[in-house]
Amino acid sequence: MAANMLKQNLLSDGSIIITDHQSSGRGQRGNTWNSEPNKNLTFSFVIKPSFITPVHNFHLNIITSLALIEAVKQPGFPKFKIKWPNDIMYDHHKLAGILIENSIQSKHIDNSIIGIGLNVNQMNFDETYKATSLKTIFKKPFNTNDILNRILIQFENTYFKLKNDGIEELKKKYISYQYWINEEHTFKSSQTFEGIITGIDDFGHLEVIIDGKKQKFDSKEIKYIK
Repeated sequence: MAANMLKQNLLSDGSIIITDHQSSGRGQRGNTWNSEPNKNLTFSFVIKPSFITPVHNFHLNIITSLALIEAVKQPGFPKFKIKWPNDIMYDHHKLAGILIENSIQSKHIDNSIIGIGLNVNQMNFDETYKATSLKTIFKKPFNTNDILNRILIQFENTYFKLKNDGIEELKKKYISYQYWINEEHTFKSSQTFEGIITGIDDFGHLEVIIDGKKQKFDSKEIKYIK
């Protein structure tokens, strides 16, 4: 919906579209995002990050993921993680997903639609999805408008930090939250293998040590197994 509205020049920089119910939201690898009506946050917003070149589009994933975690975390709950490239996890369960669509103009990103699905007050999930919600984590309900405002404030903070050449600090923080960082796990690419995630490179590729050698993957080349 946001993409069509943008094509019709109905959206400006900073526009936000909120839906009460999303039954077939799209995610990475064609995954869907299912949400109970009026219990969660499913929204998109438009930005025009013309200072970002296409090769550095992953910077938007970094700042959006960090904004989400900073908006919802609380003292005493240390298990928030970012599952590369842009899922937010808590204790091995998915809390939120992000999908970013960019339009390229010449040598810069003309506009970006950042879509977010965040489980807020939903308690029951299809067993197919290993998911959680803020209410499940913190044992209390939340006002979705309050959470939305906190996310937008945190995104504004990370966005301006990125704009003012703060990418190294942001990247370091993103890696500190990375799911499975410095742990040996099983992955699948062209074949199944054991590897250790060590971080991401300047272009957002996942860096994994395999048999003592560092290899790099984009989001379509590798899958987390166990």
